[in-house]
Amino acid sequence: MRFKSSRLLILLFSSLIILSGCLNSKPEKPIVLKVSAPSVQQFYRDYGYGFEKKYPHIQVQVVPYDSKSVDPYQDADIRYMYNLPLLRQQIEQGQLLSLSSRFQKEENSELGKLSPIVTTLLKSAADNGEMYGVSPTFQGVALFYNKDLFKQYGIAPPANGAAWKDIFALAMRFPNKGTDGQPLYGIGTNYYRNITLNCILEAGRTEGLSYIQPQTLKVTMNTEKWRTIWNYAIEAFRSGAIKGEEESLGGNDPSFMTGQVAMTLGGFSSAYSFEEYAEMFKVKRINWGIITPPVDPGQPDRSRSYTVDEIFGISTASMHQEEAWKLLEFIVSDAENIRNRANYRSQGIPSITEYMQPLSNWDDLSPIYKLQANPDNPNPYLVIDPKIVTALQDVAQPILDQVIRGDKTVEAALAEVELKGQQAVDVKRMELQKGALPK
Repeated sequence: MRFKSSRLLILLFSSLIILSGCLNSKPEKPIVLKVSAPSVQQFYRDYGYGFEKKYPHIQVQVVPYDSKSVDPYQDADIRYMYNLPLLRQQIEQGQLLSLSSRFQKEENSELGKLSPIVTTLLKSAADNGEMYGVSPTFQGVALFYNKDLFKQYGIAPPANGAAWKDIFALAMRFPNKGTDGQPLYGIGTNYYRNITLNCILEAGRTEGLSYIQPQTLKVTMNTEKWRTIWNYAIEAFRSGAIKGEEESLGGNDPSFMTGQVAMTLGGFSSAYSFEEYAEMFKVKRINWGIITPPVDPGQPDRSRSYTVDEIFGISTASMHQEEAWKLLEFIVSDAENIRNRANYRSQGIPSITEYMQPLSNWDDLSPIYKLQANPDNPNPYLVIDPKIVTALQDVAQPILDQVIRGDKTVEAALAEVELKGQQAVDVKRMELQKGALPK
């Protein structure tokens, strides 16, 4: 009898403890987390719904980001930035919370798997080397080549670590016509205007050369390094080895997919597009290979081709910094959510690269992210009004055309590009300044 009474007391005591715990366990306080993003629908689709499911007490309210607005962030807890210069601007203005200490605490979690490409780029925006933002994806570039064309013409395929000079020389080894009598090109581009000039500018950017200074808008191209690039590129242009593309399919050169081009630059989505093209048009899938993008001979293990164009940071004014951090952590490292949106390949490579969707029966895509990141990227479109850059290019292209035809020397052309290019830049700058004045 005593034994039964003791058991009854124990059960009663245990029940009281459990009940006490339930009474003391208060439900988490509902919180509204404001996030700036360019598309309300896309943010909810990619991150919002999944996050709210994981954290039911946190409601995500997306504030449409408008770069032209006086206040594009509207007191958002999480700020969106579309490139590294904008991230740097927000850091310099003291608008963002440093995330470095939080990453250090989580270095043994999924966050510790972030690609060093992403962390290098994000840290480059701050003078103190700390991280003030996260990016769920990044963009990279690789050189795709047609294995069958190289085999057909007995040409050794390109290898990782090739410079632009090597690629242009390789392109010139192909005949201008295939066995079917159709035009054949060593390399194709996706530029829709100023095609040959843009090829030269891309080769220069790869080697860290700038042709217009962001702060002063001074045009500089009459240098020995630019002269070297002009000389080997013009040789390839004259040979007919390089094809410009007025129209592209999915950001890729369709001539590469049809076997008229031996090599082309492409990104993460390109490989999938090659297969989709074959299925769409019921043609044979191209037998492609892939290597790293052209490199700077002085830094063959690094690349300036990486970009991040979707960055999120926590506002220093946020009253919900801990909850904001949960959302950032979710955006970049929640495996289930990342795999659920794997079909949105145009957004780029997952910052944790092991979450990439595999591509069966073809070469792996690691050359796209094989090289280390070089954050020194002299791309004027990131920091200069595109109309100014275009004005310079529109003046330089006809001068380059004269050199290709043999009507002008490279030396004379470079001097003329600097002179007339600077005039065009100054005129366009004055037009833009006049247009910006209040009426």
